[in-house]
Amino acid sequence: MKIMSYKSFTGVLLVAALMLGGCSSTPESRIEKNPQAFERLSDDEKEKVLRGEITIGFSQEMVLLALGDPDRTSTRTTADGSFENWAYLGQRLVRNPYYHHGFAHSRWYYCPYRRGYVRYRPMFHHHPDFVRENYTEKLVQFKEGKVVSIEIVEE
Repeated sequence: MKIMSYKSFTGVLLVAALMLGGCSSTPESRIEKNPQAFERLSDDEKEKVLRGEITIGFSQEMVLLALGDPDRTSTRTTADGSFENWAYLGQRLVRNPYYHHGFAHSRWYYCPYRRGYVRYRPMFHHHPDFVRENYTEKLVQFKEGKVVSIEIVEE
């Protein structure tokens, strides 16, 4: 009986993971939701939106079609006026700062089968070599509803 409940729990987790994994939208799926906005674009703008690209002068609606909803938004006020910033996050693998190479957490113990002392590293001290880190991949700046600045971080 416990095996059956474990299997059903695993099945629920699998379905949830598949649903969450499919949450990222594509330009095509965003265009399907708002076809009128896409039809108002010029042919050149339509090509860029379909490729997920933006350029200076795009409206906020055009950026939403090309890139989707921003991960973060902010407002910046300078002497030149007020700007709205949309940040799109990406993920990269970075070296784990908590990972200790070598035998930092190991202990010596006597192993009769090897007839000597050997190093033992407990499982709970293991940390992965690399971890995922969020970073701002694209930063789009708007003034009066139009793109005035695009910052793209390249790896």
